[in-house]
Amino acid sequence: MRKKSLIIFFILLNVFVFSQGLSEKVIDKKIYGSPTQWSCIDKHFGYIFINYGMAIPITKSIENSPASGKFNVGYTYRFKIAKPFDLGAELNYALRFSNIKKSEFSNFESDNFYSSQKIKTYHHGIKGTLFARLNLNGATHRQLGLFLDLGGFYDFSFTNNLIYYSKTKYFYQKTKLKKPEYFNKQDYGVFIRFGYNYISVFCEYSFGKWITNFSSENLNFSRPALNIGIQLNLYVK
Repeated sequence: MRKKSLIIFFILLNVFVFSQGLSEKVIDKKIYGSPTQWSCIDKHFGYIFINYGMAIPITKSIENSPASGKFNVGYTYRFKIAKPFDLGAELNYALRFSNIKKSEFSNFESDNFYSSQKIKTYHHGIKGTLFARLNLNGATHRQLGLFLDLGGFYDFSFTNNLIYYSKTKYFYQKTKLKKPEYFNKQDYGVFIRFGYNYISVFCEYSFGKWITNFSSENLNFSRPALNIGIQLNLYVK
């Protein structure tokens, strides 16, 4: 009898759990227990995002562009001003990485590093953005729908590294220079982002300098200012 009761209990439990769907109806404020309503078309909403952008060379650059770019993971908060219009802000961890072209190694290397096979730079920072969102079509309580974002960003690197990789038949060597003084810690720019629910594509343009106060002002240390990428909007409603 006890065994049968347990089987019936687990069957009812499974039926109850899997029958609970996401409701399209916004719960009343009294039931919420708070005046804040939180959904894709309510006054307040937020979600985690992850994105990756590849550096696009539009002018001569020291970077090997296909192997250089940006990675971001953070949080988006959006506040509804009117039905088709939102304002938003984001805060995230930002990684900007550069793979230097082999033809440009001599600009970075001293006499001790001319055997390098790879040279890479990494900037780890905190990035903030402000944007305006135009809701185009299809937004519901559970989905963002089709939207367009226009905004600006500011990025501050709390640490950066210059890494030399050397490899021969007999040894492998990795040399890391931490926080070179000629790396610029600040970056800023503008972006445009087009999204539909969980997927967005974006285009970002940077105005900041990559390297400053280097010993030779005649060297060209430019890298692509343009980044184009894809973003995942991670929310559940």
